[in-house]
Amino acid sequence: MKNRLDNLLKDTAVYDCLSCGKCTTNCPLAIAGADYSPRKIANRAIMGQNPAGADADPWSCLTCGACEAVCPAAVDYTGFVRRSREVAQENGDEGRCSHSGIFQSLPRLHTSPDLKQDRLGWITPDLEVSEQSEIALFVGCAPYYDAVFENFGVSSTASAKGAIRLLNRLGFAPMVLADERCCGHDALWNGDHETFEKLAEQNVAALEESGAETVLTTCPECFLALGQLYPKALGNMPFEARHFYDFLLEHKDRLEFQQNGKSVTFHDPCRLARHAGECDSPRDLIALAGKELGEMPRSRQESVCCGTAGWSQCSMISKQMQRDRLREAAATGADTLVTACPKCLIHLSCADHDESTGIALQDLTALLSDALPET
Repeated sequence: MKNRLDNLLKDTAVYDCLSCGKCTTNCPLAIAGADYSPRKIANRAIMGQNPAGADADPWSCLTCGACEAVCPAAVDYTGFVRRSREVAQENGDEGRCSHSGIFQSLPRLHTSPDLKQDRLGWITPDLEVSEQSEIALFVGCAPYYDAVFENFGVSSTASAKGAIRLLNRLGFAPMVLADERCCGHDALWNGDHETFEKLAEQNVAALEESGAETVLTTCPECFLALGQLYPKALGNMPFEARHFYDFLLEHKDRLEFQQNGKSVTFHDPCRLARHAGECDSPRDLIALAGKELGEMPRSRQESVCCGTAGWSQCSMISKQMQRDRLREAAATGADTLVTACPKCLIHLSCADHDESTGIALQDLTALLSDALPET
């Protein structure tokens, strides 16, 4: 265990920690009043304490990356947490699951080679898809989210539908694979590397067999999985993974939107803004669609997490963070709070369901689709 801990601390540069405390002062959990300190946990690990021990709690961290954004020593704290969770999993600890653990079970169920899915029922007759195309749209777990959260009035497949409408308007009929699996993002970040690797292998094999040259996704976590995590685990990919927003902007001269001047504010998802470094593309598309953008004080790479990650650790602190974010959005005077992550939309909608601020919530891809002319 000592050698393993030593390697973990070296690989993630935790030994370089200056104990300055900037990580903790920027941690959204600590700001919200939780008894959580990245500096304290890092220092305990340096002193030889098991990072997956009972009093270290590797599951509280949101892995949002806010600590790393201000760390002068470039400590890979989120990598440290992820690998600590692998150790915890090996010791039989899986953290505290939300929603009865359905979203922890789903990735493992998806690894079965005998899995039979009925996941394309959301594709309506007005959406043109193809069985053979250079472009594939990776939908992720959106159809499963709809089955669980429909009582909140949240549609995760609205983003996928919107993406197809926008691609159709550009003259593309994308493939949508019937045997697509969960991308495995959450499994990896929750310490289940074995499940992640199985899902990666199955998805890559299916996409390679489809002949797709470009794989688009609107979900930041799927984008990270296909574009960064899969190559690290499996090597070079037989396709190019791209975020849908970048693809749209590449073809922006062929897009026309109804200019209604609707005012919006944008919530930057952690995985898109900090992990992937994508802050401008959502704003460029909001401007292209003629929407008036009112920025919240905490935006771009300084955006605050929606309060929970990997479908775990949903607590009163999480709810406080979500309510604070909704109030911050409403204070801009915007009509709609727009985000680009299905989980952010679900979590913020859940908080709004309990205590509404009067601001509407919508996915950005769905908003762009709605702004297309009727023709």
